[in-house]
Amino acid sequence: MRAMMFAVLMIAAAAAPAPAQDLEVVSPIRDVSRLAEIIGEAHYLRITCNNRDDQYWRQRMMTLMQLEAPQPGSRRTALVNAFNQGFRRQEGRFRSCTREVREAEVELAAQGRRLARSLQDRYLN
Repeated sequence: MRAMMFAVLMIAAAAAPAPAQDLEVVSPIRDVSRLAEIIGEAHYLRITCNNRDDQYWRQRMMTLMQLEAPQPGSRRTALVNAFNQGFRRQEGRFRSCTREVREAEVELAAQGRRLARSLQDRYLN
C-alpha cells in the first residue's frame, strides 16, 4: 500500500494544480486503474503536440507500474490495459495538435492530481 501511495504522490506532483472537486471513490485498485487511464489519455495528447519522443507521461506510467504492480500478472495487465484504453480514447478524438488538445492535457493532469490526492487522503492520513 505504501508503494501505491508513493506512486500516487509522484504523479500528483507532476500534475498541474487545479481547484478541488469531489470525486466518487470506489476502491484503491479501481482508482489506480483510472489514474493509469488518465495518464494514457494525457500521453496521447502530449505526443500529438510535442512528437512521439516526448515520454513525459509514459515515464510516470512506468513509475506507477514499478511501484504498484512490479511483477507480471493480472494487476499489471489491468494497468497497461487502462493506459492503452485512455490513449485510444484520445486518439479517437484528436488527430492534430490544437489549443483544445493542450487544454485537454492540462485538465487530465488536474483530474489525475485530484484522484491522487483523494487516494493519499484516504490511505496516508
